[in-house]
Amino acid sequence: MFKIGLSILGMLAAVLVILLVIGGIPKSKWGAGSSSKIQTVGLPEHGIEIVGPMEAAFTRLMSDQLQKTTGLDVAALKSSSVFVVNRSGQSIAALRVKWDLRQVDGRSIVRYREFRSRLQVESDTEPAQLSKEVAPNENRLVSLIDGGEDSSRGFQTRIGGGRRSDVLRDLSESVSINISADGVLFVDGTFIGPDTRDFFGSLKAQLEARLEVYEEIARALNGDSEAMRSIEHLAKGDQASIQMPSGTDHLEVQLEKRQIAGVTLAFRRDRGDKWVLERINAELNKPRITLRKLQSN
Repeated sequence: MFKIGLSILGMLAAVLVILLVIGGIPKSKWGAGSSSKIQTVGLPEHGIEIVGPMEAAFTRLMSDQLQKTTGLDVAALKSSSVFVVNRSGQSIAALRVKWDLRQVDGRSIVRYREFRSRLQVESDTEPAQLSKEVAPNENRLVSLIDGGEDSSRGFQTRIGGGRRSDVLRDLSESVSINISADGVLFVDGTFIGPDTRDFFGSLKAQLEARLEVYEEIARALNGDSEAMRSIEHLAKGDQASIQMPSGTDHLEVQLEKRQIAGVTLAFRRDRGDKWVLERINAELNKPRITLRKLQSN
């Protein structure tokens, strides 16, 4: 009887501990008690799914990620990440995810994480196709923090403002979190999503900027001394040489033009004008792609 009594007491104590632990989890913190405050919004009509940290599929996808990526801060990623799953019939070239963090005092903190490919036309013949990054039935880990040395391979990435510690604090102090697919660009140039911060305009400007620089380089290598001076100034970061297409001022456009100019001059020194010009002309001769923004329902 004494042993049976101890067993019953032990079971009751275990149940009490579990209840205390569950009851002691603040509802405003990320964890087992916070699933009701996290909402993920994909674009299901276009085959884009957002898998949040409280869903069973997230654990499976994270396990797969750990097998192919080294150096991940798993604890931090679980509180700051989602997976974007591509269920559509074509590959994704760029995407942006939006976090809307509602604070206790009623404030809303909005952060973005975007991934974009090189946005190069890969096809030499019609129809034009952009370089792909997320193929059909594949997924992409998207986090508000840098999760590991390989987690963003192949993408230009940008956190929507704030240090890592600030991001984690904002997440932990949120009473509700809405994570949504704000914009997705497919390789055929089709763009979908609410686009609350003109991601579409940024991508369009980047494509236009690349063509402008290629054309300027071609003129420079064909003997236009003024064009060559412009490329040299551009490579040095001379703002006067960076003309924004269509009056835009996207940072990505500035960086794109400067990078292309700098790489071109480096290859010109190493390989010569003929080699560079052949490759520039090859890019200019590729079919042009037109980005098309579908209206959200």
